[in-house]
Amino acid sequence: MVDLKQSHCGYYLYNGHYVSDRETLLDLMLLNEDYDANLNLYHYNDEVFSAINWKKEPSMSLYHMYVERAKQLRDQYDYLILAFSGGSDSNEILEIFLQNNIFIDEIQTVHYETLIDRLDDTFIKTHDTLGVLYEYRGSVLPKLKRIRELSPNTKINSMDLSNYAYDQIVGKKFDYMGMNHNPTNGMSLIKPLRIYNYYMHTHNNLNAPKKKTAFIRGFEKPWLFVDDDDRLMFRFSDIPMHGVGRIRSGDVNDIYTLEDFFWSPNYPLIPVKQSHVIKNILLKHPNLYQLFMDNVARRGLTEFNQEAPNVLDRLYAKMIYYHTNSIEFIAPKPKQNPELFLINHLQNDENKAYYSQMIDEKKTFYLNKYRNIKTQNLLKRHWVTKPYVVGSLRK
Repeated sequence: MVDLKQSHCGYYLYNGHYVSDRETLLDLMLLNEDYDANLNLYHYNDEVFSAINWKKEPSMSLYHMYVERAKQLRDQYDYLILAFSGGSDSNEILEIFLQNNIFIDEIQTVHYETLIDRLDDTFIKTHDTLGVLYEYRGSVLPKLKRIRELSPNTKINSMDLSNYAYDQIVGKKFDYMGMNHNPTNGMSLIKPLRIYNYYMHTHNNLNAPKKKTAFIRGFEKPWLFVDDDDRLMFRFSDIPMHGVGRIRSGDVNDIYTLEDFFWSPNYPLIPVKQSHVIKNILLKHPNLYQLFMDNVARRGLTEFNQEAPNVLDRLYAKMIYYHTNSIEFIAPKPKQNPELFLINHLQNDENKAYYSQMIDEKKTFYLNKYRNIKTQNLLKRHWVTKPYVVGSLRK
């Protein structure tokens, strides 16, 4: 048993020691002058998922699994909080609960309406970075109306982060990036973190009910690649560790259990079934198969932290979710941190220059600090687990 808070969200393992965040692990590598460490340092419930035969497709439908997972969460906790962004992942979870009359105690959603009001609607909703911030108007608000009609006793907690985000950036504080905290969140040493992750856990630290509470997140679609034998392979990424670092470090209290709806050791067959659904569709549709191979191919082996291209993220959602058609607005995937870009876009030249300088300095600092580590992929945004074999993708 791992003696680590929220260990079910994953952890790093180095020389037999459980490490709660990535920066601490990299610092241990420097201390030990271990510059060529094994890349398989991230672990996600290995004891559960290694015991499963990933090559065998579960007979139960994905929809049934989703309903069973929702019921499981309802039975396990006194209070359920759903983090709702309006995107395909959280939308699927919401619809599963609503359509099956499974009660959610609270919906939490964040937005930047005060700042967005200063921009033209057409500009922001079509912008390749800012578009995701339009999801509140385009997707979340219609869903909140639906929640009020179908589940009037569900608390809706809608938080405008405009003033907080503005104060953080313009006030040159950067608390949410870990600039004033040690250890840092550890999820992204170079790329700035999303402000809402920091804000929501800080807010809940003061306001979450003193009950057995679950904070439900929409992590995550399958991370797939193809090996040299044309086998479809699945890996877990360390995305679930968003928010865990602050709890483990004591920056916020251990106020609730972070529950990822689709990835969980308590219902482990969901990612297995999802992977088989995708594999079966790819084998039946030559155009989709070629699209997948062109975008993924064997990058999972040669590029350790390769993130699925946006086109595949959209494709997977249509394959494994039942309610993507109910989303009224689908934003372009952001190419940069949208909150930072928004505030930077609204600032004068002096503040813009400061922001760019700060990001460059942070990047330079980490690149210099870990320059002796041979595998620079360790500085990238995501790490992944060992692979699991789903089956042949040979046509």
